[in-house]
Amino acid sequence: MDGGKFKLGKRRNMCIGLLSKVWTRNGLDYISAIQQGDLVLTHKIRFRPVIAISKRYYDGNVISLTNRQGSLLVTPEQLVQCVTHITLPRRWAINPEHWKKAEEIEIKTLVSHYNSHENKGEPYKISAIKILEYRGMMYSLRIADDFTYVTENLNIYGHTEEGDKSV
Repeated sequence: MDGGKFKLGKRRNMCIGLLSKVWTRNGLDYISAIQQGDLVLTHKIRFRPVIAISKRYYDGNVISLTNRQGSLLVTPEQLVQCVTHITLPRRWAINPEHWKKAEEIEIKTLVSHYNSHENKGEPYKISAIKILEYRGMMYSLRIADDFTYVTENLNIYGHTEEGDKSV
């Protein structure tokens, strides 16, 4: 980290599972159905185009992160946006630079999540974490400008362009 921001280069091990759903301009869609040019929701609550899709066979451990919206399978290095500060009553602040690797997240970690229907950024607690063996396709998206996308239950950091980028 440098000045509160991650400096990220290419991260080939950041992926989510085949059956994961991502918020698009048209609602939730399977990541496997998303195409280059589709508009997806980013952690900045705006739609940006998909500029590249990474798809690869993965054989190794994955982490299942569960909150009240459901579960998501991710590789251990996948970055997830977390909430860094809570004040009472029911107020929260989301630091947009606070991203944790999935393998660093613990039960009760508050994760940031936005969707277009039920939630206006209210954090969700991680209620269960499982490490599972996985063999199958994994996906990641490269998104213009923001480099992030919102799944059905977590904000996810996607691949960057060549070289280091900050989020």
